Amino acid sequence: RLDGIAAAGARWGEACEEVAAGVDAADARRERLLEEVLQVEPQWEAHRSRTLEVVEAWAQDGRRAVDAFSEASSLRDEATAEFGKLREEVLRHKTAAEAGAEAWESSGRAHGATLAEVLEQGATCADGDRATLAARDRGLEERCAEAASLAS
Repeated sequence: RLDGIAAAGARWGEACEEVAAGVDAADARRERLLEEVLQVEPQWEAHRSRTLEVVEAWAQDGRRAVDAFSEASSLRDEATAEFGKLREEVLRHKTAAEAGAEAWESSGRAHGATLAEVLEQGATCADGDRATLAARDRGLEERCAEAASLAS
């Protein structure tokens, strides 16, 4: 039995040696990883910091773009309303101009008819005046002829 205990103790010692070697290897590996982390950490911090700056700048640009689009939308709405008012005003002016043109055209026709009547009356008067003058001239000629015959 002592041989069994000695053999078990030897196996136990070997197992302990293996565990100790594994622990030493793991510790050495942990040390190397820690050294690598310490070497990479400043670069990681710099990249992290720069990434945060870029993300913040991108977010600010996004907010400015949203503000610009919002303002543009508001200006578009105002311009649309102004164009609507302008269109209504133009239509009012057009309607008033059409009414004025119709009135002017109607007045022109009325004046044309009136002028035609005036010209007709003027022609009638002129004919009457010519007849009156011709009769007067004949009357004068007759009196002149009488006076000439009396004087002779």
